[in-house]
Amino acid sequence: MPTQIIVGVDGSAHAWRALDWAADYAVRHRRPLELVHASRALVDDGAIPKDALRRLVAEREDLLAEARQYALKVNPDLDVATRLVRTDPGGALVEGSEHAALVAVGSRGMGGFEGLLFGSVGLYTAAHARCPVLVVPREAPYPAEAPARIVVGVEDRPGEIAMVGWAFEEAASRGAGILALHAVGGEFGSPAGG
Repeated sequence: MPTQIIVGVDGSAHAWRALDWAADYAVRHRRPLELVHASRALVDDGAIPKDALRRLVAEREDLLAEARQYALKVNPDLDVATRLVRTDPGGALVEGSEHAALVAVGSRGMGGFEGLLFGSVGLYTAAHARCPVLVVPREAPYPAEAPARIVVGVEDRPGEIAMVGWAFEEAASRGAGILALHAVGGEFGSPAGG
């Protein structure tokens, strides 16, 4: 049975807010928390000089240590582990989802395209994870404030009943409503009748 809660950490404001929500979830459900930072830039393939790669790895390890201390400051009894992965963030989170009870990620990370509402890592993770995914925007209230509703996507896929069940349980545990969404393919932005 999956136990840990995984949260993607990249130093962005969105990721810090996701950490708040993941830590709150871990405390409420009495589960350990794993902080994951993943980057292809950490791969030792000769593209970056060895000394620069060592500094980059040390910088990312410091980021994970800082995030761990932050989580423990807010929740001293929390069991918090860190993991640095030398691959793309979405792939690392999806791989971790095989053995997780929940994956949390910020809605946008340190990448570009500031206008995107949903970052590529969050989108990839939500589409491919094997457990529930919590995508948290920077503007989300602190987790102690119950959300008005839990939103769950529905598209008649295998395993979906478990996800919908999870959404209802989470909504009930927070005193929140639930909104089920089903999207149908089509062209975005095309004028009516056109």
